[in-house]
Amino acid sequence: MGRMTGIDLGEHAIKVVELDGSYRKTRLLRHAVVKLEGGAREPSAHAEAAAQAVKAAYEDGGFRGDSVMSHPCREAVLRTIDVPFKGADAIRKVIKAEVEGSIHSHSVDDMVVDFHEVGPSNTTTGEGTKVLVAAVPKAGLRTTLGAMAAVKHEPHHVELDAMALYRAADWAGVLEAPEAPAEAKSDLPAVAGRKHVVALLDIGSRSTRIVMVEDGALVDMRTLRTGADAVTDEISRKLGLTAGPAREAVVQCLATSNDADVVTGGEGDSATRTLVAHSDVERAVTGWLQRLSRELVRTLAAAGDRARVDRLVVTGGACRWTGVSEMLREAFGVEPVELDLVGQLQHDLSPEEASSLNVQLATALGLALGGMDGPEGFDFRREDLAYTRGFERHKFALAVFCMFALFTVVVYGVKLNNDLRNLEYQLGRTYTGANADPRKPVFHGHLHSVMNTGWFADERNVAPKDHRDLLEKLLEAEPHKRLQMVRDRLKKIVEESQKASGIYEDLAVESGLAVLVRFAELLKSKETELGRLLVVDFKLNMPVRNRSLEFTVAFRGSDFRSKQSVLRAAIDEECRRPDSPFEKFDERSYREHRFSDSAESGIEGAYFDMKILVKDTFPPFGTSAPRTASAPPVEGRQPGMVAAAGEVR
Repeated sequence: MGRMTGIDLGEHAIKVVELDGSYRKTRLLRHAVVKLEGGAREPSAHAEAAAQAVKAAYEDGGFRGDSVMSHPCREAVLRTIDVPFKGADAIRKVIKAEVEGSIHSHSVDDMVVDFHEVGPSNTTTGEGTKVLVAAVPKAGLRTTLGAMAAVKHEPHHVELDAMALYRAADWAGVLEAPEAPAEAKSDLPAVAGRKHVVALLDIGSRSTRIVMVEDGALVDMRTLRTGADAVTDEISRKLGLTAGPAREAVVQCLATSNDADVVTGGEGDSATRTLVAHSDVERAVTGWLQRLSRELVRTLAAAGDRARVDRLVVTGGACRWTGVSEMLREAFGVEPVELDLVGQLQHDLSPEEASSLNVQLATALGLALGGMDGPEGFDFRREDLAYTRGFERHKFALAVFCMFALFTVVVYGVKLNNDLRNLEYQLGRTYTGANADPRKPVFHGHLHSVMNTGWFADERNVAPKDHRDLLEKLLEAEPHKRLQMVRDRLKKIVEESQKASGIYEDLAVESGLAVLVRFAELLKSKETELGRLLVVDFKLNMPVRNRSLEFTVAFRGSDFRSKQSVLRAAIDEECRRPDSPFEKFDERSYREHRFSDSAESGIEGAYFDMKILVKDTFPPFGTSAPRTASAPPVEGRQPGMVAAAGEVR
């Protein structure tokens, strides 16, 4: 089994234990008892103080494992009812409706309800189920869980402290019906066929819990709203003390049987002290025991057959007070036995620590044992207060997202499929109507205008065998490949026709080489006037539109501007020629950058950025192309480098 941690949220201290092992072979790994500061009684303040104490215990003790937190039984509404069928799952579906008529102090919709099967409702026929129902108001439980969440700790389960007491007693083996020691036997005569009854009593600070067990099975639990704090409240009222000093005085007086001198205000040398007489505490304890005895007797009187108790097992901080054992013996008619839990655990505690913790850790141990295959109890983390892990918190939103994502994918897939079918119809899907003829297939879209116009069926264009072969291949191919197949077949027909006729069609395209050749010829024609120059950079742009030739030219000497004017005039003259690839000079791109070689030589010069726009269409090589009879050389033009390579055809 894994490790389990029990958290007992007491009134004045929280107790935390961590167990390891199995239900019958258990080891105490860690424990912590952290006192609550301030002694807050208001629910929200107590919840915050308890949460801070749990946080401190976890930080100091290093507790791990799933945790179970206690909830006070005094805040729960307990009812025993009969359900006319069996099965926990079936009972859980109707338990709220079944118990609603028995709860008058709260609306059942504002409570978390759980149940424990006690036995058959009809012992003769075995029909139906008798269940012990526990209903806890959501408001108080939500406040406690919210305070725990604020310190980043959320218990996995929430259990009643009285049910934890029953589980701890079952684990300790005190609920069986073997022969009890003489001092623990009842003085009442034995009754034939009577069940073995064990009463578990936990005397707490603000309440006293009673759990009744018959032959090892839980049958009833009650909470008396009086506890050891009644003595503290009496001393506090009588001496005008606050709760903290009054509680400290009661503990000192009962432990030493002497008067107690406690600090009631201030610190250090300026602290005020109050003497609390042992006699006052003793009278307060006596009065409280008398009231508790009357409540216990009334409870036993209402228990019917269970009033005759065979064994009384007690625990709680006040069970060792003077006079408690005598009062319990008188009320129950049997000698009380302290519940020994720590003594049966594997632990590393000293005898003194074990004795001190034995009456403090009963509830915490019972809580931790709940996750180790012990008797099932209550769990109030249900409905909107259910514990959810990281994935569970987001699984609903994730499921909704996945549903919408799947819906989107399906819709998008249907759209793509429809788009694909439409494209296939546009390209050339095969017609499959009722009057379709497989020997003369008809196509949709673009393929229809190619194949169903009669050109391929004409024997003057395509042989019948080739036509049938093409149709068969088109029917086998996917629609998006059919136009390419027809194009390849037409290309093959064109090539065969060109070979047969010897006639080939030449296509002329605009040439970037023609632009560069014409620019070189332009510079060559003005070589005498321009003298030495340097074309620093040029860039030829030949897109479909907005073509241009950009270049940077450098001239040295004081006459650099006159040389630039000569080059500019030559460009304008070239642009006016009808066969020139150049359209005009771009004035916006013109830039001048002057320079000087050195301070000693004093030679000046300048760089000129120029741009010539190129026509969108022009002959491939202009007049520099090889001459033919239909394209004689232009008068006054010098043949270029390309022309010199092929003057005669």
